Amino acid sequence: MPLEKHLLFAVTCFIALQLQLLSELWIYICNLASDNEHSWPKL
Repeated sequence: MPLEKHLLFAVTCFIALQLQLLSELWIYICNLASDNEHSWPKL
């Protein structure tokens, strides 16, 4: 596998992982907000 493709694959996986973590964080925040709209999580 050429180095460029290897780097592109690694970057793509890294970005996908970051997006997954971010979406899970947003789901967590939205669940807290819907449970009690007056208590936002302190981030």
